[in-house]
Amino acid sequence: LDMYYLYGSAFVLLPIAILLVVLFEVYHRSWVGVDFDIEPYGEQEQNQDTAFSGLFRGFWELTGPYFTVDDPPTNGRTYLAIIFTLAAVMLYFLFIWNAWQKQFWDAFQ
Repeated sequence: LDMYYLYGSAFVLLPIAILLVVLFEVYHRSWVGVDFDIEPYGEQEQNQDTAFSGLFRGFWELTGPYFTVDDPPTNGRTYLAIIFTLAAVMLYFLFIWNAWQKQFWDAFQ
């Protein structure tokens, strides 16, 4: 495993990942339709349930508008694509970190 290749690819992917994060935040903020100047409601009853059977209760009500809104129907798909891309880049960075740790600790043997 060539660490110099991994370092080089990390230096290429890091600015791309930062750019994707910034684009995601700008894109998400532009179509989310939330007034960020209003204080959030904290006084309401939340009716929380910690049972495993109720883990995904309300999932579709929460995520449904991202995929069923007729305005631009690709918002939810774009949102998921950006999240999966960022997760893949993060996984690659963790792989590089793990390879570096292996090489570092093998140097002591």
